[in-house]
Amino acid sequence: MPEIDLSFLLEDPSGASKTGELTVEPLAPLSMNTSVPGKHFQTEETPPKRQLYGMIENAFGLHFGWGKGSFGYKLKEAVAEEAEAELNISGMRSRDYQPLLAPYYDLDLKEAPTTETYDDT
Repeated sequence: MPEIDLSFLLEDPSGASKTGELTVEPLAPLSMNTSVPGKHFQTEETPPKRQLYGMIENAFGLHFGWGKGSFGYKLKEAVAEEAEAELNISGMRSRDYQPLLAPYYDLDLKEAPTTETYDDT
């Protein structure tokens, strides 16, 4: 596995002023579930932000998976400790997936396509 420079995690994301646009066009139907409560199945009309963050992190080789829990938070702590940097670590300790890059940009839905959804309640 190639080494990835994670020093950007030590930078303060609050001063970022760049903007951009990302268009996502799925090539096949997607199952976008935020939860499966009880025994019924629900789909979302638009992907939840954390799924989009995960997709973008995958594209950059920075998505470490759901099973890692608070891995992103711990990774930021480790990078700061190694650099002997005093900084406030963004994010939180959690068993759920925490996007590693979420503090560095915000996602807003510009246009939602027409979709089919399913709810068997």
